[in-house]
Amino acid sequence: MHFIKRYRTLPMAEAVGYGRTVRGWWLTLAVAVAAVAAGVWAASELGEFRWPIVAGVGVVIALAAIGFHLLPLGSNIGETWSRLGTGLVVGVIVAATIGVVQLSIQRDTQRDMQNEQFRLTLSLQRDLEGFDLHGRDLHRIHLVGKNLRNADLEHADLTNAILIRSDFGGQDAELERVILNHTTLFRAKFRWAHMANAELASANGPRADFSHADLGGADLTQANLDLATLNDANLEDATLRTTTFRDAKLIGMHAYNTEFRKVVLNRARLNRADLSGSCFIATDLTQADLRNAILLGTDLSRADLGVNPPAIRADLRGAIYDSATKWPPGVSPAKLGAIRQSGEFKGRHPCPRSE
Repeated sequence: MHFIKRYRTLPMAEAVGYGRTVRGWWLTLAVAVAAVAAGVWAASELGEFRWPIVAGVGVVIALAAIGFHLLPLGSNIGETWSRLGTGLVVGVIVAATIGVVQLSIQRDTQRDMQNEQFRLTLSLQRDLEGFDLHGRDLHRIHLVGKNLRNADLEHADLTNAILIRSDFGGQDAELERVILNHTTLFRAKFRWAHMANAELASANGPRADFSHADLGGADLTQANLDLATLNDANLEDATLRTTTFRDAKLIGMHAYNTEFRKVVLNRARLNRADLSGSCFIATDLTQADLRNAILLGTDLSRADLGVNPPAIRADLRGAIYDSATKWPPGVSPAKLGAIRQSGEFKGRHPCPRSE
């Protein structure tokens, strides 16, 4: 109605020109809609990676048609073609951008689908010994009772995964820098695994087995390893903050120059463990078995050895210490059965001098 009223009030010459412009716009919109519809239809028929290109062609035609009428027509053919060319250039740029974005989205979707299919294969297959999972994103995966002995999991991300009773051990098991943060490791096995600089922050691993595993430099912050087995494991320079080892077996463990901060070792078995140069800050060693442990240069001055009452006292019979070993105030190591060795430990001491 607006077009009709305005058309009736115009002089004859202007009315004719205005009518042509209106008809041109309706024709332009019709061409644009038809072009986009044709492009989308053709794209749906072709599928895969070609559809963004075909849909883009439809957009080019549509924008070119609209661009023809974005400004009033020029007084000559040259100016008209110039404006049409501008519309085409804009259309090509927009269509190319749409094509690239859509292609990127489709590739990401295909990658996610392939990853989900791979995760499903891992979940269904029981024997995965020697599998190459290097750098794989496996967060939240469920691998219960799987055989992954000697698998390559270096740099793999298993955050929040469920790994109950699965076996990741073996002398060829590569788990350096593997991410196991917040994982469930109940009765999981990592015997002899190479796990240097692994991340196990807040991992829940009661009764897990890390015997002979190399955990040098690993992050075990807030990990729960109650009743776990770490016999002859290497924890040198590991990050042990608020980690719990209640009733754990750490016989013969190597923790040279390691800081134990607010760690719970209540009733832990540390027989023959090498704790030389290590320090224990606010660490619970009550009822811990430290018989024949090596305590050369070890700082126990801020540890709780449970001296009073005697019922919760740490067992230090046969433990070896030297003049550099530091004891809590009032503790006499000789009376507790520890044996002093001549000389003084000269290794690096990681303990802060003030707290």
